[in-house]
Amino acid sequence: MNSSKINKILITTLGAILVSAGVYFFMVPYNLTIGGTSGLSIALAKFFPSVSVGTFQLAINVILFILAFLLVGTEFGGLSIYATIVLSFSLIGFEQLFPNIQPLVDTAFMSMVIGVVVTAVGIALTLNQNASTGGTDIVGKILNEYFHIDISVGLFIADFSVVVMGYAAYGLNAALYAIVGILFNAIVIDKVLTGYKTRIKLYIHSQKWEEINDYILHVINRGSTLYEVKGGYYKSERVMIETILTRPEYIKVMNYIKDFDSKAFVNVLTVSEVSGEGFSYLTEDNKKVSKGKK
Repeated sequence: MNSSKINKILITTLGAILVSAGVYFFMVPYNLTIGGTSGLSIALAKFFPSVSVGTFQLAINVILFILAFLLVGTEFGGLSIYATIVLSFSLIGFEQLFPNIQPLVDTAFMSMVIGVVVTAVGIALTLNQNASTGGTDIVGKILNEYFHIDISVGLFIADFSVVVMGYAAYGLNAALYAIVGILFNAIVIDKVLTGYKTRIKLYIHSQKWEEINDYILHVINRGSTLYEVKGGYYKSERVMIETILTRPEYIKVMNYIKDFDSKAFVNVLTVSEVSGEGFSYLTEDNKKVSKGKK
């Protein structure tokens, strides 16, 4: 098993544990059901009292996992099963370590907000590894794959359907809590997923462009593109550097430029996603350099 697969499993594990922590420490004490298969199961159990909530949840997840295998791929389904197992056992572990959990905050609303943030971050971590903790986030992934709907929007559509059933089962107050929680959940997931892929693009104008370019290439180990440009006022020709960096690399380059050429003009842009060598994959040479930096 290579390092990228190990890293994927570790991040998926962390995401599943975060989801279980958010549910157990912040949702359970106030009996908050914010969408998901748990909310759907509770609503269905109200209409079919002879079937337990756990049975409904198991049945729904089995159906969703089958859909994941068929529509999204075996990797998504396999990792999702693993994440769901981790989620289940970590919940059991929390129950054993902290039985009869009491509210950690004074109000149900604050508990909902904190719980949604923790669980949303966990869901986003697993989704970014092409996995799921089970539940309606699988539906969000399927809608994203086939209808090009943002995952956060797909989650909202699926969870809103649960709210409708929750309203029919438990009334308006429970439905309003669920709507607020689902909206907040979708926003947090979208921000976390976007933050994963955000990069910084720099356009650098400097008389000392050769030294700055050399620093980017050989110290930061990033590529660059050089453009011959002409100033609009003096019509003087110069070289402009274009490069795309991670945020830590951006900080290093900006500090270097400030120390090396205080007269340099730098235009900074945020890039939502970058695909290619050094970002979505590493060449063997880049892997060696990366190992050497550790």
